[in-house]
Amino acid sequence: MSLTGLREISLIETPPKNRLAIETVVAPWSDELITTAIQFELRRGGQVYVVHNRVDSIVSVASRIRELVPDARVGVGHGQLTDDGLEQVMLSFMEGRIDVLVATTIVENGLDVPNANTLIVHRADAFGLSQLYQLRGRVGRSDVPAYAYLMIPGKGEISEDARKRLQALEDFSELGSGFRVAALDLELRGAGNLLGGEQSGQIHDIGFELYIKLLEETLQELQGQPSGTFEVRIGLGAPGQLGRRWMDAASERLVAYKRASRLRSERDLDLYRLDLEDRFGQIPQDDDESARFFELLKVRVLAQALAVGEVSLAGNRLKLRLSPMTPVDPAKLMAWVRAKKDVQFNPDGTVLLPLSLGEWGPIRQAQEILREWTGL
Repeated sequence: MSLTGLREISLIETPPKNRLAIETVVAPWSDELITTAIQFELRRGGQVYVVHNRVDSIVSVASRIRELVPDARVGVGHGQLTDDGLEQVMLSFMEGRIDVLVATTIVENGLDVPNANTLIVHRADAFGLSQLYQLRGRVGRSDVPAYAYLMIPGKGEISEDARKRLQALEDFSELGSGFRVAALDLELRGAGNLLGGEQSGQIHDIGFELYIKLLEETLQELQGQPSGTFEVRIGLGAPGQLGRRWMDAASERLVAYKRASRLRSERDLDLYRLDLEDRFGQIPQDDDESARFFELLKVRVLAQALAVGEVSLAGNRLKLRLSPMTPVDPAKLMAWVRAKKDVQFNPDGTVLLPLSLGEWGPIRQAQEILREWTGL
């Protein structure tokens, strides 16, 4: 629904108050490591999840945990237990009568046990990235530091895709990284039939970014809006760019420029600016570069809405060139031209006007004219 423009994607990147990042460790199975991890958690009064996703051998894993940590109260939970039996195990764990819950991925969703802050996943290489991320979310649900141990046979014995999945969980362990994990999961596994031939044609031949752009333009055409297939050429003196004093990281500026290229309305632009100012503070008063950048963006989104392909300086004149796709009524535009002094309209759709003076004059003049045309 987001791809087709019916819904927007909202990213929730602010964690709950006092929530801490989960420390993630990828390592071969080791009795010593398992014993140390469980004993550490029990010493601080916490509980442990041990995920083993094989019902036929889960009892033997639970027995091994009992041998390694004799003092621990160990319970077993899986989907083949009776409803009453599974309910009793889960309630015992949630109420603190079980220290270590050895379970299948049945614990993946719906459990909120703030006292459980250590997770051990046996054969983590056999799980998908989103599944591992979901499992890791079972711990760290309070203000206590949490640990996730992803156990593998050995780094030389796992597939390349499994190695990438586990590396991603190690790299993206900070709070608010769920969307990046999901994006990598999409890259590793593909999007299935959603972007396959039956649903979306040959997307791999054109690339995902171009596909999204073409989809947006087609939706705009169906809604009776200019499709944006043309590029607006803006030449109003010095180019605008984000100032380094305001946004010093090059990577942040690149992301901001990419977002700016997708703006389609003044409302989008206002929300975009508010978001950046929320993250980086108000634009410094002496940062003319950033201020000019936003004013030129305003010219561009206004021009795109009217299918104006060019807004530039032509000597001492302001030049605006309308494309054949413009929604502006030709009769109303001609009436507007006749009502203005020293305005020239050419058959190729070019309008030439006397130029306003001053550094910001042409930019503000272009904005004013485009707004007037919007009302025609």
